[in-house]
Amino acid sequence: METETTNKMILVKYLYEHAKQHASNNTSLDRIIAVHNLDNAIEWLLKDIALKIEVEIFDKKNKQYYNFHKLWEQINEKLSKSKKSLQLPLKEDIFGLHDLRNKVQHHANIPSQEDLQRYLSSSQEFINKSLKDIFNIDYDSLYLSSLIENKELRQKFTKAEEAFNKESYKECVDLCSTILTDASWGTETLDGIAPSAGKLTGFFGASEELKEIIKTDYPTSYRLF
Repeated sequence: METETTNKMILVKYLYEHAKQHASNNTSLDRIIAVHNLDNAIEWLLKDIALKIEVEIFDKKNKQYYNFHKLWEQINEKLSKSKKSLQLPLKEDIFGLHDLRNKVQHHANIPSQEDLQRYLSSSQEFINKSLKDIFNIDYDSLYLSSLIENKELRQKFTKAEEAFNKESYKECVDLCSTILTDASWGTETLDGIAPSAGKLTGFFGASEELKEIIKTDYPTSYRLF
């Protein structure tokens, strides 16, 4: 798979996870941001699918990009003719999310937490199923660390993500501590990643305390969803 397409799908995951973070705060502003991120994640994925199955996203006759509903229709038409005879899943929920996003964007509606939780669930199912059926990729195999340009740092971040997914939380904390050290006092300047060393003094002074706090059952005990 081409790196550009892979990175776009990682961004889809990033948008979805960012939506989850805002949804957990449960304020009006956070719910507004979460709905936009969910809808963006779905649209990015639809564009990735269109690229994968060679569906045009630009209407040459009218000289404009296809809107959400037309793009969905174009993709489904092509998928139905494939060997697997697929269809995009959860149409009612995904269209409902897009309509809600339009109400938020154009009519200043504030989404409810109940609606947001519904669309978080259906969006996750849509993303997981689409990635599996069309790209043969598992959601958990897409690491956000892949977007880091510095190769050495990227490899360490990936190991930390792998450790977290295996529930090896102490190993994950140790790796993150090493990453912060490298980012702060390494020989290379890492734009956008490395804060000043002074800002991290408190963290390293309390690293043993953090290791004690983040025990095996920590993610389960404090899970938001």
